[in-house]
Amino acid sequence: FIFDMHFIVQISVCGGYPSRNVHQIALTIMDRAIGTFSTKGIDPQ
Repeated sequence: FIFDMHFIVQISVCGGYPSRNVHQIALTIMDRAIGTFSTKGIDPQ
């Protein structure tokens, strides 16, 4: 999942999309996912 979000950010940067917004959304989603995994005792990496 995390790698997919990094891929989306890279596509947005290379495609000329408003990467700041896409990047911020992706980081927010990744932070939430990592936090959820961590609270369950699962290594998110």
